[in-house]
Amino acid sequence: DTTVIEVYQIRVDNEKFDKDFPMALRYSEDGIKRFPKDNEFFHIGKVQSMVAENTYHDALDAVNMALDSFPKNKELNSLKTFLLNQLIVDGLAVGASMDYFSKIYKPWLFGFLQYGRQTKMGAFITRLNVADRQYSNLTSLGIQGEIDFYPRLTKTSYLYLNVGYSPSAIFPSFRFGGEYYAKLGKSEFEGSLGMRYLDFLTNVVIMYTGSIGYYWGNEYINFRPFFINDINGWGSTYNILYRKFFSGKGDFIQVTIGGGVVPDERVLLFTFNAAENYRLDNQYVGIGYQKLVNAKFYSRFDLTVTRQDNFSEQTDYLYITSLGMTLGYRL
Repeated sequence: DTTVIEVYQIRVDNEKFDKDFPMALRYSEDGIKRFPKDNEFFHIGKVQSMVAENTYHDALDAVNMALDSFPKNKELNSLKTFLLNQLIVDGLAVGASMDYFSKIYKPWLFGFLQYGRQTKMGAFITRLNVADRQYSNLTSLGIQGEIDFYPRLTKTSYLYLNVGYSPSAIFPSFRFGGEYYAKLGKSEFEGSLGMRYLDFLTNVVIMYTGSIGYYWGNEYINFRPFFINDINGWGSTYNILYRKFFSGKGDFIQVTIGGGVVPDERVLLFTFNAAENYRLDNQYVGIGYQKLVNAKFYSRFDLTVTRQDNFSEQTDYLYITSLGMTLGYRL
């Protein structure tokens, strides 16, 4: 009996449980056409199948179309919020930050403009960085171009790839990074292993890193060490990050703490140009808040306070207050 809607609903659910999402999508679209006055279930199945296949842009179009007919449906609204968070990298973003020193040094200024796109293969981001270290010479100004790519490998693993170039002295002339991320078995743990390569012409820095993270409910914690090797030998540092999510992974508040050898490429360069090369020690704590304002806009605010060795006198410490703001617009 082709008029019995429950049979068609069971057919969709059966394919979803079997993880045959292309077939679940086909049956959902069939149900939408076959039951034009009562197809709420099939719209949900269609969007869920698209999400499972990582076709987020098509899924967002589909959920918006479904909400025109069923604006109060909680499942559809929840799916839309999830998709907006997944697509937060899409479009343009502009950011600015300032590092304010407690003594001696003028503030360091930094800004960036980026364009990103979430694709079926993974997120792709291009970025132009601009900085002014406010030294007493022209080399305090600089620009850098970067590309980030997060290709998906399987349902539970992906890569992070980064490459960058700069003609300016205050950035590495060339940088490269790669890291492999994977869910650990059937647990809620995620682990990674990777490296960063920074070529400052006068010195090459290689950082070996990894991480272990754990999700529970709408919360996440991550521990990341860095093992740094350059002309000065080996050093290490660590970072602990905690995030509490609200409407999704693009909407959160976070706290970071860390310490050890300074891994920041800006500080590394400053150290190499000092009269004596030595390792800088630091400890820091930071707070960040990112908000998905609506379907088009998001904003982010970061505040970090660092206690660090003075660049020119290792036995002396200074404090650095870093303020950052980012605004994003989804195209």
